[in-house]
Order: sequence, then C-alpha cells, then structure tokens
Amino acid sequence: MSPAAMLNLGRKLKGPFMLPAALAGQKNAIVGLSGSGKTCAGGVIAEEMEDAGIPWIVIDPMGVWWGRRAGLAKVEGETISLVVQP
Repeated sequence: MSPAAMLNLGRKLKGPFMLPAALAGQKNAIVGLSGSGKTCAGGVIAEEMEDAGIPWIVIDPMGVWWGRRAGLAKVEGETISLVVQP
C-alpha cells in the first residue's frame, strides 16, 4: 500500500468521497442512530480495505455481518461473531 493510497467510499454532491488508506491504522468508529447506514458504511469501508490489501476485523454482536463471514476465518460465541479478513 502506497502512502498516498485512498479508499473510495462513494460519491458526494461534488465528486467522489475518498479517505486516506492510512486511516485504517488509526482508531475509528462509525456512530449514528438506528437505521442511519452504519452497517452499510462499514461494509463499504471493509470492502475498500480488502481491495487495498489492508487487514480488518469486525466485532458483530447483532449478527448483521453474516454475509461477510462466509468463507472467512470466524470465531462465534453465543452473542458475538468475530469476522476477520487477514
């Protein structure tokens, strides 16, 4: 991954919405009200990180990342699924 690598997260009114891939090495959170698109945003970010070769992890207490678990390393407990993309 080059230092100038960018993650394409979609479009906004005046063009693409890009974030530096270097943010993947930082502590980040997606917060919002129920139904505001947090899971969708997280999915887009995870896909872009995967395409850029950046490892990621998701702790999924609600089970909404079930589709991403297919074929990936997984650890499942009674209430939490852990999705790991090495």
